[in-house]
Amino acid sequence: MGDLRGLARRIRKSAAFQRMLERMFAGYTRLILRTTRWRHEGFAGFEADLARGEAKVFCVWHGRLLMAPFCRDWTDPGLSVLGSDHPDARIATEVMRRMGIDVIPLKTRGGNSASVARAVAVLRGGKTIGITPDGPLGPGEEAKAGAILLASRAQAELVPFAYSTNRRIHAKSWDRFLVPLPFGRGIFLIGKGFVPAPNLDAEGLAAAQARLSRLLTETAAEADRRVDAGDW
Repeated sequence: MGDLRGLARRIRKSAAFQRMLERMFAGYTRLILRTTRWRHEGFAGFEADLARGEAKVFCVWHGRLLMAPFCRDWTDPGLSVLGSDHPDARIATEVMRRMGIDVIPLKTRGGNSASVARAVAVLRGGKTIGITPDGPLGPGEEAKAGAILLASRAQAELVPFAYSTNRRIHAKSWDRFLVPLPFGRGIFLIGKGFVPAPNLDAEGLAAAQARLSRLLTETAAEADRRVDAGDW
């Protein structure tokens, strides 16, 4: 059994296996994009802010990540995402790189000061950072401090985002990963965000984390409600 487990680990980590998974991932997202009737809601103010060069921290729960990069054309302005180096995250980050999205790597072990400094510089340049505040390993739907601290340092708005489709299943994983099924209705939804105060103390940081968690969960629930009751 030990030999079989070792073989399975080696296959999983092999470049050929990773490339196969990347092709499957990219192919499935294209299928969902092409066979789903999508709506964009809540984007008007967001797009106007981007046009004015206002920095944004684009936040989405890890379980709603699959279709999030496809909610708009990120060519202008560009998008940088904070992507974990965890093996389970590499497939998604490689697909995003091929879409022209800049990936700022985050180590699951060790320091990330250089990556954080790069992300802050992106924000201070008026660009957008994408992040899963509960990733890469959870707990699910509990915002960690990272997104808050980035937005606080750069005085950028935290923007809650979710997508949903009326034909969907949830994986039995820590994040209840949403897997959309083809030939349904879909929504990309931006909720109301906020800019955290600068120089947050521990109490202020905890309050901002709770607020972001609530906004993201409410946005996801509203996305589900709208597609389930949809008239398109």
